[in-house]
Amino acid sequence: MHKRLMLLALLLCSCSPGLSRVTVTPSPNIEAEEYAVYSALIRQNPIGYDLGSYFAIRENTTADLDIFERTLENVHKLPSSLVDSYQSRNAASYTLDPTNLDIEQDYVLMPQEDFDQIFLQRRASWTDFEARYPGASGFILFSRVGFNADGDEALVDMGYRCGDLCGAGGLYLLVKEDGNWKVREALMVWQS
Repeated sequence: MHKRLMLLALLLCSCSPGLSRVTVTPSPNIEAEEYAVYSALIRQNPIGYDLGSYFAIRENTTADLDIFERTLENVHKLPSSLVDSYQSRNAASYTLDPTNLDIEQDYVLMPQEDFDQIFLQRRASWTDFEARYPGASGFILFSRVGFNADGDEALVDMGYRCGDLCGAGGLYLLVKEDGNWKVREALMVWQS
């Protein structure tokens, strides 16, 4: 039911003047293989939190390239094609398509305007999130997915927030085995 309502919610969302705008590129630039990686991450849930049967997904991708670069410098040596792909794809925010995920749970995309109003205009207010998305366990956010030259390794940032001091995430390395994406390693993790 929530999947059907998400498009209506996107259409009814009003924009408030004065909000900072994120540079957004239309969703056709996100490849189908990236959605397969996002879907695999949700299904495998490397974060370990109970995502519940309904949650929000931030509509725009996000990336913290500073944290990414520190992680690479200090901890991991990855193929240059994978690193370059991740960095170039995350130079701007992209809009996700609500119909391209293959997951069992119901979800709704959280427009950038909602995210800005709830979490950026003032101190983060979980009560405002719960009022806007009743019944949602929390929200997920993704970076764009970087791929190695062979297309069988993927690098992506995933986070999950479920309250003021509730959330976790990390930078994940996935591999494609027998046509399916599997989380191989958490390269960097955070938890609150």
